[in-house]
Order: sequence, then C-alpha cells, then structure tokens
Amino acid sequence: MEALVSDPASETGVALSAAIVGSAFPAVSALKYGDPEDSTTDQTAAVQQVIDEVAAAGGGVISWPARLIVADIILRTNVRIIGQGFGRSVIKAPAGSTRKGIVTIDQSGGPVRRVYLSDVSISGNGNPNQWGIFFKGVAGSIAPFDGGLWYSDFERLRISNTLPGGILMQGGPVSSLLPQQFLNFRSVHIQLTSGTYPNWVGIRIAGQVGQVHFDQVEASYRGTNFELGTNYGAAGLYVSREIDDSGAIISDRYPYALKFTTCTFQGCVVGARLDRVQGCTLESPWFEDNQSGILFEQSCSSCSVVDGTFADSGSNGAGTGYIAQATGTAYGEIDNPTVLGAYDRTWVNSTGQGHLRVWNAGNGSASIANFPKQFAAAGTLVTARERYISITGATTVTSFTSYLDPDEVLYVRLLSDVTINGSSGNIRFPTGVNNTTLTFRAGARLAFKFDKNGNLFTLMSMSDRVLVNAAFRIEGDSGNGYFDYRSQSADPAAPTSGYARLFMRTNGSGKGELCVRFATGAVQVLATEP
Repeated sequence: MEALVSDPASETGVALSAAIVGSAFPAVSALKYGDPEDSTTDQTAAVQQVIDEVAAAGGGVISWPARLIVADIILRTNVRIIGQGFGRSVIKAPAGSTRKGIVTIDQSGGPVRRVYLSDVSISGNGNPNQWGIFFKGVAGSIAPFDGGLWYSDFERLRISNTLPGGILMQGGPVSSLLPQQFLNFRSVHIQLTSGTYPNWVGIRIAGQVGQVHFDQVEASYRGTNFELGTNYGAAGLYVSREIDDSGAIISDRYPYALKFTTCTFQGCVVGARLDRVQGCTLESPWFEDNQSGILFEQSCSSCSVVDGTFADSGSNGAGTGYIAQATGTAYGEIDNPTVLGAYDRTWVNSTGQGHLRVWNAGNGSASIANFPKQFAAAGTLVTARERYISITGATTVTSFTSYLDPDEVLYVRLLSDVTINGSSGNIRFPTGVNNTTLTFRAGARLAFKFDKNGNLFTLMSMSDRVLVNAAFRIEGDSGNGYFDYRSQSADPAAPTSGYARLFMRTNGSGKGELCVRFATGAVQVLATEP
C-alpha cells in the first residue's frame, strides 16, 4: 500500500481526502487490539496503537463500535474516526487521567491536519482538569507551520460531564505561529447534567484561533439544583486572548474570524464573553436561563449578534443582569434581537468606555443604559461610528463629526444642561423652530437624523420637559402650519408648579374641547367644537 504524502506548498488536501475515504483504506476497528467485551478497563494503549498505525500508513478510517470504550485518545494527521451514533458509541475518560483532554492532538512532527471525528459521545469520569476536547498549539520543527490543528472537522458529537468544560482550543505562544484554524464543528452537544462546577465553560477559545465555524452547537450547564436558580456555570462561550495552563491571560494574541450559527448557550453567569477577539459573528443564537446574555470586553471589535433570542437571560437576582453589555472600549453590535422573559437591564455600556450598537430592537433599542460618554468639551464632538452617545459638561455643541451611513440616527443623552446650536455648525432644527439655539436640561434624550450628502444632523425628536429659554413660532402657507391635538380618553395629570398642559378631550355631548390644566389641578376649557 502506497503511503499518502501531503503537499505542504498547497495544502489543499482534496486528492488526499478523497483517497482516505476510498476503498484503499477500509475501516479498521478501534478495538483491533482491545477487548470488545470490556467496558470498564482502561483500553487507551490498545486504541492508540490502532490510531498510530493508521497514521503511519498515511491515514485512513477507524470505526468506533457501538459500545462504551474507556480511553483517552490522541488524534493524528489524516486519521478519521467514525462512530455508530453518539447515543451508541462512547469514549469514556479513564478514572484519574491527568491528560488535559479526553480527545487531544499530538504535534511532535509539526501541526496536525485533516482530522475527522464524528458520531460518538465523549464522557467525563470525574477528572477535575480534563476537558472533553483539548487542542493546544505546541512548538514543532516543521516549516512553514510550527504547530496547531488545521483543516479538520468534528460533527455529531456529544460531550457530557467533563468538569472544566467541553472544548478548549488554545493557540500561542507569542513567539510562534501555533494557530488552531480552518476547523468546523457541526451538531455538537456539550452538557453538564449534575454536580456544582461554577468555573465550567462550554466552549473556551484563547489566543491564535481563527477561521473556525460552529454550526448548531449547544453548550448547556444543568448542574445539581440548577432549576432552583442557585447553580450556574461560568460561561457557555468564552473567547479571549492567549492564556496559560491556569487560565490566566498572558499575552495580547487574540482569536479572529469566528462564526457561530444557530448555537445555544444555557445556564451560565453569562451566556457568552468576547474578550479582544477581532471578528466574531453569532447568527441566530439562543441564550436561555443565563444570569446575563453577552459581554463584549477588552477592545474586541467587529463582533455582532444577528437575529439572536435572549430567553430569561438578563436577570441575576441582584438587579444588575443585562441582555448585552460593552465594556473596556469594546465594540459590539446587536441586530434584530428578541428578548423574552425576565431581565434587569437590556442594553448596557460601561460608563465612558463601551461602544454598544443596537439595531431593530423591539425592547427599546434607544434605552441603552450608560450611553458611551463623550468628551466634556464644547463645540464639535467627534462621534465617529457611534449611534448612542452621552454629553456631559459641554456648554454648547455646534457640530458632530461622524461616519454614520445616510439616514442613520444619532441618539444623544444629556448628562448636564447643554445648549445645541442649530445654525453655526452642521446641526439643524426642524421646520418651524426659528431659534438658532435650544437649551436642554440634564436627562434629555435627543435624536438626530444624518444627511450624509450635506453632512447635516437634523433634530428629529426630543423627550418632554427638557426645553428651556426657547420660543417656537409656526409659519406656513397653503394650510401647512399648525399643531395637531388628538382627543384623550382621560385628562392628563397636573403638571409641576409653573407649568400648564394643553390638551384635547371629548365632552359628554361628543364634542371636542381644547383644554388647559394648571399645577393646581384646575382644568379650563378654552374652546368647544361647534
């Protein structure tokens, strides 16, 4: 049998992959050297012998039988392991194993490439530091790559009761090219169903990990008494900079180009944490029974959640839970979310730092707590790509320097009294407002529509009771200058002292009445419909 040799110059692997699954490589049983009747004894050595022989022959297919085998295994280049279904074929960790993962990789000859694992269950056995799948970049001597796992697929797997978590992919260190990349995970179910493990993380990605796609992957923590709301895992998904074996962040090497499609994150303090990652998209994710939904932190950018559902994923019992939060100069986007069940807060920015953009939200997209705080300066404010900003300490604002798209809306929250100049810069007031400046009180919320062609921001709306020292004049011709008042079913409450409220109501005869109500509570009818 002729050995297969990869071409490191192209690394396409197309012909190689076709040969691996062809008749030249009939499937070999994982228990070729093991005991098919033994489901309790550690058979790691026997199973690994089969894997090593197949790898030495250039690659091939290993069949995992429909039974439980006690072993932890090391994957090698060009080896495909296929089970009979994750309800039937089981890889169970040996008790007391000190390996970092039940399934790991070996890089003694350089990076591992073109691995395939499918249709098996990976089951923990009480080992406190053993993940279900553990891939770590280790330096090697083979050019042009130093290490890592490349061009590989994992599908139809179940990872259960592995105590630190389900999958850990660790790229690094800073001095070498050791990525885990060009990987696919499809239909993988990661579950913890008993015990109390507050540090559990479903999927942990750190350092040089990129071009990875997760499709219909579940990360669910269901520890003992979880249903009582007293037992949560740490995170369903945690993506961060490079870490050491203790989990401490040790460099600024970050993951990149990650995609999660229709994935589920359940039962954790936070459903997903994105730290410093550059380019991460979650499409149609499901967040359920988490104390908070998703956290963007530490300068992550180009990260978004599209068409996500947050079900009971924003309430932690202390009133500080959130659906989404951005902190530490992170940039995050939420587009078209659905929010169900309990939550303390929806969209939160850390004061003065986070950059959270929310689009098409049915639950108050403009009600972002702690809008990113702008410079406390008068004149021109540089808002860049922000759609939600705060202004504090500015006496007069004349212009916004922005990179918004045409017709986008800039939402502004005032943290102090601010005068807006509608004539000298690129801010304009709507037709009918003849003032050149308007002064608004602290707490006001304003919305400006951006005209990119004219580089103008036009005031569209403003919250009530915020205008001071301003007069309005309505001018129009051909019948287009007026105020409309609609009849109300009940009189408005009395205003505070010094104010009056003008409104319409219907009297007992079905006629409209234009009324005014004063702070004393008295209502006077100014005019009655003829």
